[in-house]
Amino acid sequence: MNDLKHARKRIQSRRYSRSAYEEDRGSSWLFKLVYRLMIFVMCIGVCTLALLINQKMQWIKLPEAFTNFKVEDVSKWLPFENWFSLKDEAVASYPTYSHIKDDLYANGSNTVYTLGDGVVLHVQQKENGKGSVTIQQDNGVVVTYGSLTSISSKQDERILKGSVIGTYEETVSIVCVKENAKVELDQAGV
Repeated sequence: MNDLKHARKRIQSRRYSRSAYEEDRGSSWLFKLVYRLMIFVMCIGVCTLALLINQKMQWIKLPEAFTNFKVEDVSKWLPFENWFSLKDEAVASYPTYSHIKDDLYANGSNTVYTLGDGVVLHVQQKENGKGSVTIQQDNGVVVTYGSLTSISSKQDERILKGSVIGTYEETVSIVCVKENAKVELDQAGV
């Protein structure tokens, strides 16, 4: 028993005292204050960001106290709308049409892309296997795509610029009309 007490005294004498241990770690009150303040600011930032994301995406229904709080006023300096945009953006551009002759065009891909946003007015499939699609664009131009071998759009369908509406073999016929007057292809997509 005496040996055990002696071993404990030796272990305690080898250890630092509490104050000496804190001095070795360099624990100044300024460092502790700055460290704790930074942790607090980061926690507030994470909570604010979580509220902003939830407000935009509507994942969780929050209590009235949170819904009445106007987070937009606090976050006006953040470009938040660009972070979580759900817009469809093209990764690659679609081919441009090169003029062959008269109203015949080709784009090198045998895929017909629309010139602008609009609504499909008419879809016609002829007995010889060729077809045509007529689109009323939002800018008032009526575009008819002819000589199509396959058609992938339907009547009254909303079409976006660059959408695939069908395929062609060698050339595609594109006729653009605005207010009963023929319009050039480069003016139709504007």
